[in-house]
Amino acid sequence: IVRVAEAVSAQEENYIETENAEGFGAEDSSFSGDSNEEIVVNLAAFQKGKQEPSGEAVVIPDGIAAEEAGTEGQSDVFPSQRMLQVTLKRQLEEIRQKMTMQAAVAMEKRGIHVETEPLENVIRSLRQMENEYAAKQLGSAVVVTDEEFSLLQETLEKTNDIRESFAGVLGTGVRQQSLLTMNELHRAVSSENLSRREWMGVYETVQTQVRSDLGDSIQKAFSGVPSILESIGLEATEANERAVRILGYNSMEITRENIEEVKVFDAKVNQVIANMKPSTVLELIRQGENPLDTPMDELNEKLQAINEEKNVTEEEKYSRFLWQMEKDGQISEEERSGYIGIYRLLHQIEKSDGAVIGALLESNREITLGNLLTQVRIRKGSGIDAAVDDTSGAREAVHTRESITNQIRKGFSKNTSGRETGEQRGTGEQSGASLHEDREAYYQKLVSDSIEELSPSKLQEMADGDMQRLLNTSVERFSEELKRSGGNQEIRKAYYEAVAEEIRDGLKNTEAAEELLAKLSIPETVENLMAANEVLRGRDNVYSEIYSRKKLLEKHREEELEEVVDEIPEAVDSPEDLERNCEQAEKIMQEVLTKSYESADIKFEDLQRLRQLGRGIRLQAAFRASKSYDIPIRTGDTITSLNLTIIRGADETGKVQVSMDDERFGSVSLDFKVSADSSVKGLVLCSERQGFEILKEQQKDMEAAVEHAGFSVKNISYGMDFKSRNELLDESGQRGTDTGELYRLAKALVRQLTNVIQKGRIS
Repeated sequence: IVRVAEAVSAQEENYIETENAEGFGAEDSSFSGDSNEEIVVNLAAFQKGKQEPSGEAVVIPDGIAAEEAGTEGQSDVFPSQRMLQVTLKRQLEEIRQKMTMQAAVAMEKRGIHVETEPLENVIRSLRQMENEYAAKQLGSAVVVTDEEFSLLQETLEKTNDIRESFAGVLGTGVRQQSLLTMNELHRAVSSENLSRREWMGVYETVQTQVRSDLGDSIQKAFSGVPSILESIGLEATEANERAVRILGYNSMEITRENIEEVKVFDAKVNQVIANMKPSTVLELIRQGENPLDTPMDELNEKLQAINEEKNVTEEEKYSRFLWQMEKDGQISEEERSGYIGIYRLLHQIEKSDGAVIGALLESNREITLGNLLTQVRIRKGSGIDAAVDDTSGAREAVHTRESITNQIRKGFSKNTSGRETGEQRGTGEQSGASLHEDREAYYQKLVSDSIEELSPSKLQEMADGDMQRLLNTSVERFSEELKRSGGNQEIRKAYYEAVAEEIRDGLKNTEAAEELLAKLSIPETVENLMAANEVLRGRDNVYSEIYSRKKLLEKHREEELEEVVDEIPEAVDSPEDLERNCEQAEKIMQEVLTKSYESADIKFEDLQRLRQLGRGIRLQAAFRASKSYDIPIRTGDTITSLNLTIIRGADETGKVQVSMDDERFGSVSLDFKVSADSSVKGLVLCSERQGFEILKEQQKDMEAAVEHAGFSVKNISYGMDFKSRNELLDESGQRGTDTGELYRLAKALVRQLTNVIQKGRIS
């Protein structure tokens, strides 16, 4: 139908009236069943689920309604069969329209009037249905232009064609894989001979699947593959066996190099297919890219980058792993230690961005978990961190956390048989820089996939009482076994139910959080709402908790954290310096979180708190974009923090708000407004009587600080009733105050409140 539509469209402009022009009209009548008006009515009713479409003119399968619950969970398989039927029907109606218009031209010249407008209504209704399906698949009612939708639809249809095509096509494109585009690959799979070719009656598709019933015919035809692989020194993994079959489909020589190239290309194409999610493709199109004409490697990188923003974070994956570990009563303490060690090993490899795997490839060693563990240890040195002895101030070497190696060894304590791990076996000569990089990316992807699949129950199933064998397992086989393993599905289900309950609890009574986010123009995501709730409940002093963990850092980074904490309050009068210092503090705080995650004896509850801190750090960054800052204040060996907000807008111009919660002072709030003549009106509130008295005693110092900053003091009021705060906040500014003035006033207020907090004492 697509080809017919294109052909009709191409001929339309060059159409010349002939004797058989009326024949188009005659042929057109064979398409009709109901009248066009009835078709439109049927479509409208059908979309609402009131009735099935009647007549032959609208051929749509039963149950196509967008509201149908059965479409749920199919967002990654697009276009669905239902969507495709609507699309084909719309294309068919467009062909009818073109034919009718051509016939209408000839008939009008003969004095016969043909009504074509109702047909346009049919097409419009069908396109509306398409757009509704697209919105459902994209997860929201996004506004998509016709051009974007057309390219999105074409991209996903061609991806689906490639997914379901004969796997032998991968052998034909392997030599030019770095420059190959989806359009070029689609042209190859559309080849008449290739698209119909079958091997021994079994059709093996491009999309790889973990399945035990690959097909008796394939098994018989390729029964000698394992021995072939053994003869050339390769493991009989599913990936290697499939690569041999693809070479066989194309009568290509079966060599180590050819197997590696085909295997890498196979994985690359499947990764692109997996990344081709509707919302991801649409985002790429909106960035001005054409997914069909972008080289495969570049396309994969761009799709991956978009998907990573939506993927589950490392903290959530580790949290899931630990939760299942603690709920599974069948796992011994030794196994627990070993399983966590395996997880930490995979995480370290993933973090190395290919460096660990690349080093093994360079040295021609097999990519086993044991060899990777050895390489991780080489990169990290002795695994001993340095800390300061508080009594002497001298540097001494201490084991701040258990090494991955020792942790895994604990898991082997009951079943070790004296075998060496990380056995070295050659993997053949390198076949060039390009293949080396592709192989590195291939194994790196296997590690990432393994982390996605990893669960304690799967590891227990795979180890089967002999955990030592895991380190002798190649990453390729390890990844395949993980995908085949069932694991404990009940515990997995229970975890997601617990997560849902946590989210429900976190989103209870979020009115204040919503108001806070709305005021600062921060998106109301689940993560932001939960983090804002923590802030409002006074349970999220990020600086304080991170500072208490600073010993996890190397000495020079610990000193940098202390320096930046002291510099932030002094940089308040300069937006640029303030932003730079806050970003530096954020980076170091993330390092502290990373070090905390790597603790060998971490519990699920600890990890949950770390995740809350992570949300708090990210929320701080969002706050800064709205001119709201968390300012750390050192008080002895601890940190407290205050919030500074600069308000300069249409309704509230020229206001500075400083607030904090302190164990001694309670809730403290300073709200100041700058008037047209640079005079200042302020309100100081404190919830605790003793704190209020201390602040009131410092009134002259507060006025002097404001005047020293270049402002005249009109009035500064003190109180304990926070309801009076609204009177000041509700007043509109009289003019657009200079931003520099506001930051200058902010520094004076922050400095004065800091002095009071650091010097003030409440018995």
